[in-house]
Amino acid sequence: MPPFNFMHLCCLLFLVVHVRHKSGSHGHWDL
Repeated sequence: MPPFNFMHLCCLLFLVVHVRHKSGSHGHWDL
């Protein structure tokens, strides 16, 4: 797996966790 894809996945994961934490009890972003 190319480093770019790995970094991109890490960024996406960070965003998802951040958005879920930010939304709190709304649960709209719960996958």
